[in-house]
Amino acid sequence: MRLPHPGEPLPPVLELRQSPWRMTGIAVLALLMVLGSLLVMVGGAEAWPLLLVGGFGVLFFGAALVFAVSRAVRRPVAVRLDHEGFVDRTALGSPGAVPWREVLSVRPAGFGGQPFVGVALVEPGTTLARLPGARRRLAATNARLTGHPVNLNVRGLGVSDDELAALMERYRLASGGPGGPGGPGAPGPPPGQPAMP
Repeated sequence: MRLPHPGEPLPPVLELRQSPWRMTGIAVLALLMVLGSLLVMVGGAEAWPLLLVGGFGVLFFGAALVFAVSRAVRRPVAVRLDHEGFVDRTALGSPGAVPWREVLSVRPAGFGGQPFVGVALVEPGTTLARLPGARRRLAATNARLTGHPVNLNVRGLGVSDDELAALMERYRLASGGPGGPGGPGAPGPPPGQPAMP
């Protein structure tokens, strides 16, 4: 998909999908990890800590396998931007729909050599409280590790973290979100000039 350049108007809706090849690679890696976890369980049948570690690995990497296979086959929209907010479905712990009025800032970031887009929220607790329990815990872990409660994984989207962050920031500011025209934190009119209705 062709992205709008900085001087061009934003499209009403912008949708990005993850590469099926990248998702297939993740599925293969997850399958190998499931098999490795099963081997740990079989090898540690007499030791309950190994059974526990192996069982956790089967569950965690099994969920990643199902996620990656479904993404490779169906190719759903991973990121959707519009003037109301954004939808993030790039990973298991993604928050889903977040309105721009709840977003404080968007910036490119990275963790462990992986590029992502970090999103700072006005009230993180309120936004993340809407998530189901497991996704809420993943988001809380992300916040502790990266400093951002919401992280969009850009791998396989066909855009860089800089490009996606710039686009998201343009949509956020155009929406009147915090710091945008008419939003909370926006600059007021010059002295002696009435505020716009």
